[in-house]
Amino acid sequence: MKSLILFISFNLTSINSLIHAQRVIDLEKQSRTKTLSIAFAGMSSLIGFSYEQQIHKNKSLEIGLGLLGGGLGLNVYLPNHSSDKSFNFFWGLRSSYNIQGSGGTRMINYIPIGINNFGRNKFHLSIDLGPAYVIQLTQNGYVLPENRNPQPKQLFRFFGALKLGRTLKKNN
Repeated sequence: MKSLILFISFNLTSINSLIHAQRVIDLEKQSRTKTLSIAFAGMSSLIGFSYEQQIHKNKSLEIGLGLLGGGLGLNVYLPNHSSDKSFNFFWGLRSSYNIQGSGGTRMINYIPIGINNFGRNKFHLSIDLGPAYVIQLTQNGYVLPENRNPQPKQLFRFFGALKLGRTLKKNN
């Protein structure tokens, strides 16, 4: 009889733990946010659109597509990403491929450090700036064949972005 009671007690405790874990997972999924923004600089090159999807309580993936380029990024929020808070500080890793207006192409890899603001009426504002590693793949403008440099030019710069957008529906 004691072993039956222990067996039932153990199973009830296990079931309770599983139910609690499922509630935590469900709450986390419900709080995931999506944002759609008009982006100036950043991954979208000069001007474009940025879509950000929260994948964890403090991490999100971002994709940018613009007039002359596009890119991907990962953001890590401190301490966590929430549209319930007015301001969220973050850092990240981003990489983009850009076609320059004068004909050149380049890749920009940078580490943004920034701040998001989730305002009233689902308004979203994000500003970031960080060190960038720029690889100039092809030269700008018309270059005579004898002056072409076959080696990519590598530069260290600062790069950033400004995004104005809207928080979309949360996942349920």
